[in-house]
Amino acid sequence: MPDDTILLAMELSSRRLADVRRRVSDADVIALAPEELLAHAPRATAIAAWGDLSPALGPLVAAAGRLTWVHCLGGEAGDLAAAAARHPARPRVTWRKGLGATLTAEHALAALLALAGRVPLAIAHTTRGEWRRRARVQLPGGLAVAGCGPIGAAVARLGAGVGLEVTVLDRGVIPSLPPGVAVLGAGDRERLLRRSRNLVVALPASARGWLGPDAIRRLPEGALVVVLSPPGVADEEALGQALRAGALGGVAVLGPRQHDPPPALAEHPGAVVSPVDLGQWPAVLPPALGSFLRCRASLRARSALPQGVVALDPSSS
Repeated sequence: MPDDTILLAMELSSRRLADVRRRVSDADVIALAPEELLAHAPRATAIAAWGDLSPALGPLVAAAGRLTWVHCLGGEAGDLAAAAARHPARPRVTWRKGLGATLTAEHALAALLALAGRVPLAIAHTTRGEWRRRARVQLPGGLAVAGCGPIGAAVARLGAGVGLEVTVLDRGVIPSLPPGVAVLGAGDRERLLRRSRNLVVALPASARGWLGPDAIRRLPEGALVVVLSPPGVADEEALGQALRAGALGGVAVLGPRQHDPPPALAEHPGAVVSPVDLGQWPAVLPPALGSFLRCRASLRARSALPQGVVALDPSSS
């Protein structure tokens, strides 16, 4: 039996799993849903998963006594890094940054257009046997993006590409953006909120509480909000209450999540709740697995990590 056992916290087709095993012939590779991998954890030396989507990932990491490496294929990696920080062996943590950013940005813009066109409300009315011809064909106002990491930057580029006036806010290094995109610093949060007719929140989990009740009250009446961040960055209960009160025109919650949103949001006919699960997007799987395999080869050769892969320090999580 090989010394290394790699657990892939995902369900793969037999053909794709056979291809991975062929390319990693010196290790035993097991691919199952996260909750089904616990029985194999004691002999695992490496775990690869799609971000923080499953609550089973923390216990899986904790149960893997021989663990030396944890890899996040895409999405948020905070919970995985935190679980690794608590592990006695302090395994290496790597993350494929920005994977699926363009697809996520397309998902966000589609949600904004659906909210502007009152598509969720139209579906609710049709379900009740009502037919109301009320729709918009364009977004009113410009596009504001809070957070300009790979996903936020992709949203900004896509928005500018379809002719929207785009403003981004970030406290870090802003990546290359199209000409005409306005850039604000972290101190301009108030300014961004007050002018955000269409707001996309693409901040990481570390920005917890950024869009709380006070910030929501600063948005223009009828504003549309799309949340790509994990729960906690935006107050979902407050968003639902603002939507019910008519202060907001629509809310879409698309970020990664492990639990259901609050009823005030989930049960409103003007809301869209459609979490982005990169593991369910066929177009993302081949580059994710390819990046994982290249990363393993680099770690074994003690060479530089592949482009797009970053190493996380578990002690800072």
